[in-house]
Amino acid sequence: VSKPEWHITADPALLIDQAPEEALQGLYAQLGLEEGRHYAMFVLRPWQNFSAHVQDFAQAAQWLYDTQGLVPVFFAMEPAQDLRAMDQVIAQLHCPSLRLCPPDTDAKMIGLFRRMDIVISMRLHALVFAAGQGVPMVGVVYDPKVSGFLDYLGQDLYLPLEEASAASLCDLIDTAMAEQMFEAENIRSLRELAAENEELARHLLTEE
Repeated sequence: VSKPEWHITADPALLIDQAPEEALQGLYAQLGLEEGRHYAMFVLRPWQNFSAHVQDFAQAAQWLYDTQGLVPVFFAMEPAQDLRAMDQVIAQLHCPSLRLCPPDTDAKMIGLFRRMDIVISMRLHALVFAAGQGVPMVGVVYDPKVSGFLDYLGQDLYLPLEEASAASLCDLIDTAMAEQMFEAENIRSLRELAAENEELARHLLTEE
């Protein structure tokens, strides 16, 4: 492809800043996120054969709580679709958990992701938000766009949904938390690429 002019940038969602700290403290209290506790976010969605892996996700969430004290947080990126999938997993748990929907602003949502110790996600934008905040993450691939994004980051901690087992999920989670993948330089580079979108849009609107 040579025409029209094209550029590889990054998702503009990477540029969203988190809400002020006072707003986030109120949000955390409202959602039941306790001071001093640690959390692991699961972002799941319905997909073909998802039901075959409900127990795998539940066992991974239970393992995180039992071995590392991380309370599972199930976040419905698209509530109309995702709540049903989440509830199947939650029903299998024998530990505390939280069931959350998106807050009223993107800035608060970024703050929510920043509060997590790790994000395990099927949904692409949850991985984008986690990457932008330097939060360790594991991808569960239902569509090539998910693995494509992670490959672009040089992050190989993902597996296809059809290969997801409790053991494989726990292994990836353990590695992600040990490696703490995203350093400040990585985040800065991602944000610089995302910022190019604004400049390219300005150029498009002003060119004759």
